[in-house]
Amino acid sequence: MKTYKIKKSHILGNSIFLIFPLVMTLIILTEEGGAQQNEWIGVGIFWLIGVLVLVLLSGSKMEVGTDYIRPYFFGFPRRKIEASNIEVLEYGNLFRGGLGVGKGLKMWVKTSKGRKALTVGEKAYGKEAIDHMKSVLESKSLR
Repeated sequence: MKTYKIKKSHILGNSIFLIFPLVMTLIILTEEGGAQQNEWIGVGIFWLIGVLVLVLLSGSKMEVGTDYIRPYFFGFPRRKIEASNIEVLEYGNLFRGGLGVGKGLKMWVKTSKGRKALTVGEKAYGKEAIDHMKSVLESKSLR
């Protein structure tokens, strides 16, 4: 069993979500007439979204076992993805045309309610982690 955390460079790369609130705060502070309450509420919401994105990314990790992968969020395990439940497993662009999202694993997993599409990004966990996950899920999956 091996555990992979989200790379710090990925977290810092997503700090772009804080640039817009910072610029808006500077604009409001330099206004001559003073800012109205609704402007501060709007900027506060943007700050909240930016900080939440960074905090949520820092709390994610992925455990890779002998025949499963399991994501964790701040130490709480999420649904276990077993190799025997994988219907389709592909490595490629996570978004059609790329669009800066990068490459990773795309999979369809059988669930009790049908099937579910899941993705794991290479930019977040790294090439080594994606290759390890792919080899574990392919080795035991029913094909």
